[in-house]
Amino acid sequence: MKIKDLLLPVLASALTIAAATSCFPEDGKDDLNPEVPGAGSGENPGDGGNTGNAASGLVSRIHIRECMPSESSTTLTFEYDNTGNISKITELHDDSGNGVDYTVEYIFDWNATRVDIFNDNGAETPAMTIHDDNGDGVAERVSINRNSDTREYITLEYDSSWHLLRTGSDDPYIDREFSWTDGNLTGSSGDEDCSYKYSGYENTVNIDLNWLLTGGYGIDMFMIPGLTGLFGIRSQNYAGYVPLFDLGSPGAAREPIPEDGEYTYTSSSQDIDRDKTDTIFNITDGRLTGITGKVPVYTVYTEYTVYRTITNYDNYTENGGERLYSDYTEKVLSSIETNREPAYDYIIEYSISYYRETE
Repeated sequence: MKIKDLLLPVLASALTIAAATSCFPEDGKDDLNPEVPGAGSGENPGDGGNTGNAASGLVSRIHIRECMPSESSTTLTFEYDNTGNISKITELHDDSGNGVDYTVEYIFDWNATRVDIFNDNGAETPAMTIHDDNGDGVAERVSINRNSDTREYITLEYDSSWHLLRTGSDDPYIDREFSWTDGNLTGSSGDEDCSYKYSGYENTVNIDLNWLLTGGYGIDMFMIPGLTGLFGIRSQNYAGYVPLFDLGSPGAAREPIPEDGEYTYTSSSQDIDRDKTDTIFNITDGRLTGITGKVPVYTVYTEYTVYRTITNYDNYTENGGERLYSDYTEKVLSSIETNREPAYDYIIEYSISYYRETE
């Protein structure tokens, strides 16, 4: 999982977002999320490095390892301020020598009415700002920095119990509605509809890991901001892993043709079966220490019937006196899946470390 490709750098892309009116009840905001332990004042290196002020029991590191079809890993290291809020996340991606390793830092600047998130330690302008205009621990809107002169806004709407109901935007990818069942966010709808499954384990880690496991509940740029705890009440249980990738569709066979007409060919591709995703949670001494997600991948064979029309009669090759043309357009007349075979299981592992308990 290349977190960098899914999170704040997305904000630099061309997004069409407009401000709308947010909906806020006036009370009932207390105890939206589990208590964050009080921060200590001394050095506490834990497993993720020395922050100088991290409390015991806070997540220090999440190591994410993709096991199939190729090996890669991402390590998120967390630092906190004196109140237990995230102050920095360092992301290290290791693609096992394939030339795309990188490190990026997400810097969190908290004040009474907003959190600025920078994805460059030297940046003067935040990539994203979470606006808590009332200073009550619940965000009313999120602003994205497209350039030095323009900020675009996403509005957040909640019900009377502070469940997130909508992220408002003119961008259909970001404009989403959310549904809840028995205290858990079980569905989101918008440009693409998504559903979420849950474990029987209570969601008690200091950061809400569900934002990582679900791809930001369908908005990938919310994966890191969701860890701040400012988007209303969290789901009661740990969510199952949601695959955040597609394997693509088959390409058309490009064999040369002698003339316009119908052609039939079989193409193979790989497809993931999201409905069969399985998630295992490891609990050690009452604390979540690991998550393993597994989803089956199949090789799919599809028979296509197409009509091909030659577009360049001057470009051909000779084959025993027959002219074969490679430049043509193609219209799909029909397609049918003829076979589906198990290929492999895609596996992703999350290992979770914590700062040491105080003596």
